[in-house]
Amino acid sequence: MQKRGGAVYPDVNVVFENCPAYLIIPACLKVVPVRSPCFGAAASPESQQGIENMRWMHALGVVGAVLSAGQTATAAIESLSLGIVFDAHTARPDNFQGSFFYLNDSIRAGNLLAGQIGYGVWEIDRTGAAVNVLRTNETLSLDNAGEIGNPPIGAKSVASMGPFYFMGASSHAGIARFDRLGAEGWSTASLTPLVNVPGSIESIATDGTLLFTNESRPGNEGDPLGGGRDTIHAYSVTNFANSFTLDEVWRADVNSTITHPDPAIEAILSPRFRGLSHGGNGFLYGVDNGNGGQGHLWAFDASDGTAYNLAPFEDPRGLGENFLTEVINAGQPTPIVPTEYNAGFGAIRRDAPGDETDELLVVTSGGFLRAYDLLDDTTVGDFRDFDMQEILYDAGVLPTPQTRVALFGIAYDETAEFLWLSFQAEGEGSSRRVAGFDVGLGVIVPVVPEPASALLLLAAGGMLAARRRK
Repeated sequence: MQKRGGAVYPDVNVVFENCPAYLIIPACLKVVPVRSPCFGAAASPESQQGIENMRWMHALGVVGAVLSAGQTATAAIESLSLGIVFDAHTARPDNFQGSFFYLNDSIRAGNLLAGQIGYGVWEIDRTGAAVNVLRTNETLSLDNAGEIGNPPIGAKSVASMGPFYFMGASSHAGIARFDRLGAEGWSTASLTPLVNVPGSIESIATDGTLLFTNESRPGNEGDPLGGGRDTIHAYSVTNFANSFTLDEVWRADVNSTITHPDPAIEAILSPRFRGLSHGGNGFLYGVDNGNGGQGHLWAFDASDGTAYNLAPFEDPRGLGENFLTEVINAGQPTPIVPTEYNAGFGAIRRDAPGDETDELLVVTSGGFLRAYDLLDDTTVGDFRDFDMQEILYDAGVLPTPQTRVALFGIAYDETAEFLWLSFQAEGEGSSRRVAGFDVGLGVIVPVVPEPASALLLLAAGGMLAARRRK
């Protein structure tokens, strides 16, 4: 992928497979590479020859034929190039191997805000440097929330609101606040006691005014006021000098159903939102199959909680076993998660420039990034899948092509076109790493030409020297 003068020139990777074809159109419109949406972008060894062939196709008028089908262009993610990998365990000698989980699109001034379970909160820049870190596990414990005898806690996610950061603490804990600025900024001196809410906290997000959470407790286990893991809440915040209070504005229980081809497995699956993000457009986004199975993508109106079921969703890896099952269930008297644990872990909106179509980006524990066309705030269209296991191996992060990877969190910086993912590789005890990727964009037009145009396109495609990289 090259960028020159604001125009994007993707490497050519021509594929004709049993899935919809797409045109990737660079801004100059001199070449029109054709690719499949089913695999992450990869440079073809025949890129230069492919460009020459595409110029020939353009001369034949294929561009005009395809665009005449009336398809809407999408300024979409076309390639990912690894920028940095941040490892919390090596960044701080006092760090234990707690997991980074839900990044929830939490970016401030170009830096990532990330909560680490059992440790605290990090601010990481695009060079991979830790700009700030707040270790909370020596200050906060679940004793603060009235649950005596539980261990100290860190954070699962972080949200920035005014002069404060709010952290969604480890499961069953609550929300704490600390100063963003001033003499006590990023200091435990400004860390408040935990404030708990019905159903406890799985994840946290904000629109700058309200705090949004989803529940960490299954059903109303231990909390008769909770609605279950498929329930979203909105809270207003009243801040005091050394504390704050939360008042519920609305709650939305989607009463979701998770399905599976095997009735025995379906019987033990339950809906669960994990990551929760505010799209900057007045809507929240999430996916409810956080414990595996076939679930749904959801959008919520941030003003009143109206829920919109966008599409069915399951992990592109399939519904088979996941290496996380063994890791999570190890040493437990009864399994915490089912054997089949490929699941959706979060969704965020990528705000495309100008009038181009936005994207809804979803990460999965099976190691996939799926990019949907977000046609409007509550409607998704076509999608493209990026196999991050393959991409991370090619970047030298994974030791073998067979090393499985799980993605837990996602955030995107539109200004820098930089994508953050938290992940765990097979053989690691926790997801203590985050990876940052430079994003290449192309203009994607779904190919639905008239029959004559389709024949011309396929005939031209047969002359191209390109292949899918295995």
